[in-house]
Amino acid sequence: MSWLILAEIATALAKFFIIIIFFKALLNVKNNNKWAYVLSASIFAITSAISNYYLNVLFSCAINIALCFAITFLFRSNIKSKLFSVILLVIFLVSANLAAAITIANLSRISTPVVYYEYNSLLIETIISKLILLVFVKTFIMLKKSRQTHISVNYWALLLIIPAISALTLFIVFDWKIISSTPRSSAISLISAIGLLFVNIITFRFFDFFREKANMQTKEKTLLQYIDLQTAQYNTAQKEYNEKRAAMHDFAKHINIINEMLTNLKSADALCYVSKLAENIIPSKNHVHTGNSVVDTIFNSKITQAKNLGIKVKLDNIFIPADLPMNASDLVVVFANAWENAIEACEKVINRKKIIEVGLVCRDERLVFKLINSTSGITIRGKNNMSFKTSKKDYINHGFGIENIKRTVAKYNGLADFKHNGDKGMFELTIIIRNI
Repeated sequence: MSWLILAEIATALAKFFIIIIFFKALLNVKNNNKWAYVLSASIFAITSAISNYYLNVLFSCAINIALCFAITFLFRSNIKSKLFSVILLVIFLVSANLAAAITIANLSRISTPVVYYEYNSLLIETIISKLILLVFVKTFIMLKKSRQTHISVNYWALLLIIPAISALTLFIVFDWKIISSTPRSSAISLISAIGLLFVNIITFRFFDFFREKANMQTKEKTLLQYIDLQTAQYNTAQKEYNEKRAAMHDFAKHINIINEMLTNLKSADALCYVSKLAENIIPSKNHVHTGNSVVDTIFNSKITQAKNLGIKVKLDNIFIPADLPMNASDLVVVFANAWENAIEACEKVINRKKIIEVGLVCRDERLVFKLINSTSGITIRGKNNMSFKTSKKDYINHGFGIENIKRTVAKYNGLADFKHNGDKGMFELTIIIRNI
């Protein structure tokens, strides 16, 4: 059997996995067992390879489109969604094949049609087209996801660099004939090339897995923060209720005593008694009253925590509407992390005043949050000056605070600005979210 048809089968299998990745981003997955995928992959790879190798271009394209549509039955969606997904996939497939052929033609200094008749060129095109298809599919998925979540620059770089290096390596191996033309060396080069293609697919799958795992850890941390805040709110409310209940229990006795004093014309004693009662009235422990329960709970609990640690808290213009067009979990991510970072920074300050200044206003359809806190003067930065790393020893489970704030603010097309003044020993966070 020709090495070319073996390459067609192997790359068709790779194409199947790429198509599955693409359809998972657009269609609803059925609860199929693994054998359904194994059987589908086998039928797709063999049928696609044979049609590409033995049939003309027109029949081969028709069979491949039919195979792509057949794969959609592994997913649960309406027929319109399936047709749209297949049409979009066909566009990507054709574009990837053309891009691979044009690239090889330019590098080899031959005309594009010759690529499909020259053995080595066709072999390279078969593999490189799948690498380009992988790039197209992952780019589309990332653009689709970027509407909901922030995608790092590192991921985009990985998406372009790894397939580009792999494609260049393949071209060098086959076109420059680094490996000799003996049957054994040809087999080794072909297996290596196909292996490189699957390494690319596996690399992106592992990268996506670890990125999703990091996102899940972030969501779990946010959920725990929210639960802690709800617990704190409940404990505070329960404590105030018990205190007020105890005060109300003695209220009737105080009224009777005052009434008796006034009846006996002892107004001076009554006034003195009332004054002492006023001194013992339990003041409200809430420092912030915006009407937004999430914001109030975060601010009041963190202000109390800061004051208990000997940190001076200065509030400036805390005024927002009760109903903010932001998810409760996002409010927790932004404000709870900002407060926690500020409190932790102040705890490290020695022989200087520990202070946190906070402002939160909604004006001209803009939400403006400003937090200034004392720091120890030591700031650990990332590779760029806008990225601050954690100074904790447990750096694996910490250090997400600032990144989470930036990512959450970006969801609302907002701006998060971080400044560190080493001379004054102050750190400043400013967040502006428009259209509030």
